[in-house]
Amino acid sequence: MYTASDLRKGLKVIIDGEPYIVTAFEFSKPGKGQALYRTKLRNMITGLSIDRTYREGETFEPASLEERVMQFLYKEGDHYHFMITKATNRSLSAKNLWVRPRAFSLTI
Repeated sequence: MYTASDLRKGLKVIIDGEPYIVTAFEFSKPGKGQALYRTKLRNMITGLSIDRTYREGETFEPASLEERVMQFLYKEGDHYHFMITKATNRSLSAKNLWVRPRAFSLTI
């Protein structure tokens, strides 16, 4: 588990059951009271950005994601076929996937 003090740019966390990546991070300590962590988060599925402020001690679940460089081969019905570029003899087929502009992202 991550705490609010662990938040950094590029960190991937689960918020409200969806994976987010921290795109901006700002720490502030008012004169009295707890430290505040202002963040800008981007949903890794929809691409929407949100601004959230967290207090010291709040916890986050790490997002267990795997990133791979792949090449799109073809679509067959509702299945998409990709080739893992580092091993040219291996291919991957999946029905459930999400695609980002300029990159294919896969969730199985």
